Amino acid sequence: MSTASVTRPYQRIQDNPRQTAQIETLKRDLDIARSRYMSLLYLNGEMAKTIGKLGGEVPQFGGVSGTNIDPDSTDIPY
Repeated sequence: MSTASVTRPYQRIQDNPRQTAQIETLKRDLDIARSRYMSLLYLNGEMAKTIGKLGGEVPQFGGVSGTNIDPDSTDIPY
């Protein structure tokens, strides 16, 4: 006879105000981090364009080129 462990989805038994507040804080922090990340991507692209226009050599750290960033996007590239 073998025993198998059954995994059940996590369920909150009751609404915990402290837990809810922590979740809201984490969501806000995630939104701030997303915004900063997207801003850095945009600024990096603009800086590369400017360096290229001035005849400088733009460092290449990957294959990204011609990136268009949607300011309303909530996606995080992985």
